[in-house]
Amino acid sequence: MNEAVSAIEYVTRSIHRVRVLEQLRSGERTRGELEASIDASSRTIRRVTDGLSEAGWVQQTTAGFALTPTGTVFAEEFAETLSKTETLLELQPFFRWFPRDVCSLSPEAFEDATVTVRKPHSPYEPVDRALNRVSGTDTIRTIAPINAPFYNETYYKAIMEDSASVVTVLSEDVLSMLQRDGDALEDVMQTGRVEIYVYPDPISFGLLITDEVVAIGAYDDDGTMQALVESADETIRQWAIDTFEKYRKAATEIESA
Repeated sequence: MNEAVSAIEYVTRSIHRVRVLEQLRSGERTRGELEASIDASSRTIRRVTDGLSEAGWVQQTTAGFALTPTGTVFAEEFAETLSKTETLLELQPFFRWFPRDVCSLSPEAFEDATVTVRKPHSPYEPVDRALNRVSGTDTIRTIAPINAPFYNETYYKAIMEDSASVVTVLSEDVLSMLQRDGDALEDVMQTGRVEIYVYPDPISFGLLITDEVVAIGAYDDDGTMQALVESADETIRQWAIDTFEKYRKAATEIESA
């Protein structure tokens, strides 16, 4: 095991080694092609290829350089590990705040997902992306953990102007706030395209299922969205539908505003 760790450590100690392996995964390359694609000097490429050759991952050919048989397997596995690590790093903020007892999915399921994290210079970016998903879709299923004017205005427009059909599950506190906001709730209920279910307990996450995409929101203890995951993956969509139905069936439908 120590020898394997040393081999990986040797490659990762230099970004140029990583990039040479990445380039050679696509086929044989000349020294000049490696210099151009990696933007490194001839001296650097010579030092990198000599080291990788000595390690047994790269071999010199008549035209340039290529992966050895073991180097080919190593480069493929190494690239997959890098890809998975990038996904895990992106998902860390999401899984930090998302309740573990709700999400039964492995992080690997989110490999092709888009992750948007709340940052000091863009604190509303996750919320904005979620609201953009509401516009222009015909059907909306949502689990709403909080109430806020920007949410209400977006959903109101989608229902009243875009004729979207909405089924939403929310807590008693959120419903009470909606009822105090004026006639908007009554307006959308009168369309006949809105179903509202009241869940008996507080809700600690957000879920939005549209015609094409699933968006999952992770909130902190103060009700601020910290991260949003968007995906069109069928596994995630099925999980989202199952989760939504679980909450809907445990909730009580209200008949009027």
